[in-house]
Amino acid sequence: MSVEFGGAASARGSHGRYRIYFQGAECGEEQWSIEPREGGLVASGAQETLAPHPLPNRHEYRATLGPDGRLTGLEIHWSVGPQRLTAIHHAEGGVWRARIELGGHTKEQHGDYPEFCEVDYATHLMSWFMLARRAFGLGGEHYRGNSQRQRGLGALWVVDTRWSLMGQRGFNPYFLN
Repeated sequence: MSVEFGGAASARGSHGRYRIYFQGAECGEEQWSIEPREGGLVASGAQETLAPHPLPNRHEYRATLGPDGRLTGLEIHWSVGPQRLTAIHHAEGGVWRARIELGGHTKEQHGDYPEFCEVDYATHLMSWFMLARRAFGLGGEHYRGNSQRQRGLGALWVVDTRWSLMGQRGFNPYFLN
């Protein structure tokens, strides 16, 4: 099975790893895999950063993607020091739902998830999925005036990609705001 990402090369299943650096010093690694499944892909991985990185942490994730490469679900297990966060996200029609568990507390959120929005998460792999669906030619869909809308959903940002990718994008490390 191959899955097309808006004209990008098809994915047939692969795995890899990369090293993470901060101020020139190696401080972590991410290992990942992408496997075909009925109607899309499953991507899973684990990333760990250590000092001198300013936010030492470890997270494991499993993402499901539709046949167009768009995220349809994401499960995250994130450890920062002694704290452990579990987040389960999924799309239902045009709605993105999130359930976040931290320190014995649970928070549920939902928001619109129209076709022009993407989900970005703190891994290069998720950024690749989001960007692979975009046309970057002159007048491509990456630029639509200067409208900038973002909403935080737990440890994620749902990004309205109708605005220029050259503009500012949000990342909120204090995800339970």
